[in-house]
Amino acid sequence: MAHALRNLPNVSHRRVALLTTNQAVALTLRNPRQHSGQEYVRSIYNSIQRLWKHDNGILVVWIPSSSENKILQLAKREAKQATKQGCVPKRQSLVMKSTTLNLERKKLEAVRSLPDENAVCYLN
Repeated sequence: MAHALRNLPNVSHRRVALLTTNQAVALTLRNPRQHSGQEYVRSIYNSIQRLWKHDNGILVVWIPSSSENKILQLAKREAKQATKQGCVPKRQSLVMKSTTLNLERKKLEAVRSLPDENAVCYLN
């Protein structure tokens, strides 16, 4: 999470959602306190403060891990694939080019679009 926040492009006036399956991390980030010796948490706090300075909103969401969650299954499968010895990344992205939200919006646009002229059927 700290790595992702550090590598965000310069954004302003946006809403950033941090999704985690670790409930302790979500609670720690929602209630900022001095956590001595926790460089990881301090790095996340610094990134959040940088985002706040540019008028960004931050939302921390805990997602319970379950075997039914397709996104978590995909992430786990990709992580296992990436850790195999001699594995070369399929793609390298220095910035996030697409998000789950954008992908879901595209799916909805396809569902909400008008049918093709050839696909129209008439009911009597």
